[in-house]
Amino acid sequence: MARRPKYFILKGGLDEASPPLSLDGGALYGVSNYEPGRVNGYRRIDGYERLDGQHAPSEADYWLVNFDAGGTAISEGDEVSIAASPGASDLVGEVLADAVVESGTYGVGDAAGYFYVTRVTNRADPAFSDNDTLYVSASSVATADGAAAKNGALTDADDTSYKRAAIEVLRDRIDAVPGEGDILGVWMYNGVKYAFRNVVGGATAAMFKSSASGWAAVDLGSSMAFTSGNEAGDSGFSVGETITGGTSGAAAEVMSITDGAGGWAAGTMAGTLYIKSISGGPFTGAETITGGTSGATATAGTVTATTLQPDGRYEFVNENFYGHSGSVKMYGCDGANPGFAFDGSYFLQISTGMIADTPIHITEHKKHLFFAFLGGSVQHSSIGDPYTFSAVTGAAELATGDEITGFTLLPDNALGIFNRNRTYILFGASAADWDLKSYADESGAIEWTIQRIGYPVYADDRGLMDFKAVQAYGDFKNSSFSEKVSKTFNAGKSLISASIRVRKKNQYRLFYSNDSFIICSFEDKKISGFTVCTYPVTVKCAASVEDSNGSEILLFGSDNGYVYQMDKGTSFDGVAVPAFCRIAFNSIGSPEVNKKFFKAVFEVDSQEAVDINFTPDFDYGEKEDLTKAITVAAAGGVWDVSSWDEFIWGDQLISNPEAYIDGSGQNIGLTIYSSHTYEAPHELNSVIIHYSMKGVKR
Repeated sequence: MARRPKYFILKGGLDEASPPLSLDGGALYGVSNYEPGRVNGYRRIDGYERLDGQHAPSEADYWLVNFDAGGTAISEGDEVSIAASPGASDLVGEVLADAVVESGTYGVGDAAGYFYVTRVTNRADPAFSDNDTLYVSASSVATADGAAAKNGALTDADDTSYKRAAIEVLRDRIDAVPGEGDILGVWMYNGVKYAFRNVVGGATAAMFKSSASGWAAVDLGSSMAFTSGNEAGDSGFSVGETITGGTSGAAAEVMSITDGAGGWAAGTMAGTLYIKSISGGPFTGAETITGGTSGATATAGTVTATTLQPDGRYEFVNENFYGHSGSVKMYGCDGANPGFAFDGSYFLQISTGMIADTPIHITEHKKHLFFAFLGGSVQHSSIGDPYTFSAVTGAAELATGDEITGFTLLPDNALGIFNRNRTYILFGASAADWDLKSYADESGAIEWTIQRIGYPVYADDRGLMDFKAVQAYGDFKNSSFSEKVSKTFNAGKSLISASIRVRKKNQYRLFYSNDSFIICSFEDKKISGFTVCTYPVTVKCAASVEDSNGSEILLFGSDNGYVYQMDKGTSFDGVAVPAFCRIAFNSIGSPEVNKKFFKAVFEVDSQEAVDINFTPDFDYGEKEDLTKAITVAAAGGVWDVSSWDEFIWGDQLISNPEAYIDGSGQNIGLTIYSSHTYEAPHELNSVIIHYSMKGVKR
């Protein structure tokens, strides 16, 4: 019979439920660490890398530094600067390999040659200038001979080597969040990343922020009772001013004031001061404290440091309740402590009046701050006032009768309140017209699975669910859409640890404590496919946030104390990414006809040349040792269309690697696999199988 080609688009994702003969030619029997494209194709997933505010490893650069007048050997790991005692803004670079001496000797002091450095993470780029004196450990070692050349390797091999070395140097400088145990929560506010973790010993938890020198503890402040508050203008202490103890000499910054009984003008005010940055010794009880700008005075009471109970699970929102563009604050709760507000400087716990004032979930709705509490209680603040939970000013409680697992905004601007086994919808604008309707009495959401991807997506006992509006205004419907991966979902249902939405890829990701996770991709509100992936670390909490430019940042915290950025870099924080996809067996429309298979031609998109392997199987797994290695060429570009640095000029737009098969059977399946550390992800788009018919099976 004549030899002929058959073209298959790779799409549909993992299918664990459909009969083999019903599968499309591009569906998957098995997969690890590929993600489904929004329309077609399978893309090897991006990596992740640790972070603490220092320079990202995947953004590492290196500099070629020529030197002369060398009097001391320059060795790998040395920190080279242009000052004997470099300041915070001085240029400092870490040497990536022992310097190469091309002439002279160190002993004579005329050594000349070159070395490579990368930046010391919290300093400026080491762009040394001609004739700069170079120092190591406060000692002069050489003089720069010309300006340092950024990424100026002498050969392509050196460029690859030193780029990778720079990545690992920066990675090694990034530390875990101080403390012990799991990361309890991650978030970003005003461009700064935040993390919570138990302190060593586990007695309390602490809050940390990212910085140019790594994780830094956040001062949560203290509270000080006071009496005899006196101020002629009847306004009292002011936020931001410094108060000073008349006897102790201690000083502190005022974060907030709660007035109690009495009056300032009368000198009888009693209340509470919330303070931070205490210096000069502890305040002593009964001493007079004086405001630095307000002129107010009071008699100090006991000072109590704000501490956090350990082992919470944090949830956050960034919200503006006041209208002014500078009034956005970070609000959070964790189930072990009171809810809180934080503006980058002041951490203030919020009192709701609950006996066990430890909310477990949080959201904002119609300018109210909502908290959920154990026992099925929902408490919300007054309108536009997240600190006041008084029924007199519009706060209220809503009872649901089951443990609450989360909130989400629904279409038509209603609020979804999910219990473990029930679902409610809250209509209205305030306590004056709330209408809490029971939507489902036997269906709810598993905790930490609720995400909004145009409409809410979450996990229930029946599988992954969506929650959509129907034509009738104010009515909704939910339905399961995860039948194709029901085996994987059901096997790990009790291990669910977190979820995240990925806006730029239109994805929902569901994480398990066994380090695996499901990816579901959507296109125009329709599912384009599922895949299953595995990280070598456990995702304990995750958050999708935006930076100041509106770019999406995906964060997760693990059980090893590190915070990572997801979809960042090419490796799993320095570990190779193993990936495979097993394309479903295909009979090419003739399941009972034997065929001779000659060749497979792949359509692959990649930013750089990579090696991948594939193994053909025949007749549902009767395989021979036919593993093939193929090289995928880097993608080319179109003049005036493609972006520089994202393609290889003159190469094909799409690579078409091919390999001969030489096998027979009624059907064929292909397993494609790779393992890369520094190579960018590639995308498998289609495959062409060359074959001929041999006759009907007998």
